[in-house]
Amino acid sequence: MEGKGRAMRRKAVIGVLLAALVAAGLYFVLRPRQQVLTLTGTVDGNEVVVGSQITATIVKMDVQDGEAVQAGQLLATLSRNVQTADVAAAAQAIQQAQANARQSAAQTAMLAATLPAKLAQVEAQQQQAQAQLAQAKAQAASAAAAWKNAHATYQRVAPLTAQGVSSQQELDNATAALDTAQAGRVSAQAAVTAAARAAAAAQAAVADAKAQLQQVKVQRQQTAALEASARQAQAARAAAQAQLGFTQIVAPVDGVITLRAAREGEVVVPGAPIVTIFQLSDTWVDADVAETYAPGVRLGQVLTVRLPSGREVKGPVIYKAVEADFATQRDVSRTKRDIKTVAIRVKVDNPQGELPLGMTAWVMLPVQGSGARGQGSAGGIRGN
Repeated sequence: MEGKGRAMRRKAVIGVLLAALVAAGLYFVLRPRQQVLTLTGTVDGNEVVVGSQITATIVKMDVQDGEAVQAGQLLATLSRNVQTADVAAAAQAIQQAQANARQSAAQTAMLAATLPAKLAQVEAQQQQAQAQLAQAKAQAASAAAAWKNAHATYQRVAPLTAQGVSSQQELDNATAALDTAQAGRVSAQAAVTAAARAAAAAQAAVADAKAQLQQVKVQRQQTAALEASARQAQAARAAAQAQLGFTQIVAPVDGVITLRAAREGEVVVPGAPIVTIFQLSDTWVDADVAETYAPGVRLGQVLTVRLPSGREVKGPVIYKAVEADFATQRDVSRTKRDIKTVAIRVKVDNPQGELPLGMTAWVMLPVQGSGARGQGSAGGIRGN
C-alpha cells in the first residue's frame, strides 16, 4: 500500500510539472511582444532663403553650391556706388545743419546776454528824458509867468511915462525886463520841445528793445528747429549707411548652400532670392505612420532613425499631424476601408551635413501586441 501511495504522489508531481510547463509555453507563445515598425521617411529641414533688400547689381558671388557657411559669412557683394554717394551726401548735410544750428545758438546766446541789459539802459534813459521833460515844462511855466509879470509892468509904465508921471528910465527898465522875459519864454518853450523829442525817442528805444527781447524767443525756436534738422540729417545718414550695409549679403545661419538663385552681373530687387541655405541645426525626418499605430506615437518620444549607410541615430518626435492624411494603401477587395496615415517628424542631429535634403531614412517605431503582425502598411515589422 505504501508503494502505491508513493507512485501516486510521483504521478501528481509530474502532472503539476507538466501543467506548469504547458502554461509557460502558452504564455511564451501568446504573450504580447514588442515589435518594430519600419517607416520609410525623407530627410528634410529648415531652408533659409537669403535675398536682397535693395535694387542693385551682383558684383561678386562669394559661395558655391554645396559649400558650408557660417552665420555672418559673406555670401555676395552688390554694387554700392549709389549707396556710397548717399552716405557722403548725408554726411555733408549733417555738417551744414550742425553749422547752422551752432550759428543760431551763438546768436541766441548773444541776444539773451545783451538785450536785457540794453532794455534796462533804455528804460533808465526814458525815465531821465521824462524827468528832463517835466523840468523843461516847469521852467517854461516859470518863464511864461515872468513874461506875464514883465508884460503887465510894461503895460502899466508905458502910459504913465507918456503922461509924464513915470520917468523914461522906468519905461526903459520895463521894456528891458519884458524883452528878457520874452527871450526866456521862447528859450524855455524850445527846451520843452527838445525834451519832448528826447522823451519820445527814449520811449521808441524802449519799445524797440522789448521787441528785440521777444526776438530771443523766436531765435530759440529757430535754433531748436535747426537742431532738429541736424538730427534728421543724422537719421538720414544712418539710413544711408544701412542701405550701404545691404550691399553685403551675409549668411543669417550656419548651414550648407543648396541653391544659388542668382549669378554675378544680375540685377536683384528687394525680396529676390540670391541663395538658399539648408540649416543643419534644424534637420528632421518626415515619415507617415499608418493610423493603426498613430495613437502609440507621442510628441517628445525618442525614436531610432536608420540611415542608408546603416548607421543609426536617435531623435525626438517634434511633430505629429492632428488628422489623418491621404491613403497609402487601397483595399482592392473593397471589403475594408483604405488605410490612411498620420504624418510625424523626427528631429535628428546633422552637424556635418551628413544627411542631405531628400535622402531616404527609416524611422523605427516600436509597437506592442501580437496583433500588430501583418498590419505594417507604412513599413515592415520586425519582432524583438
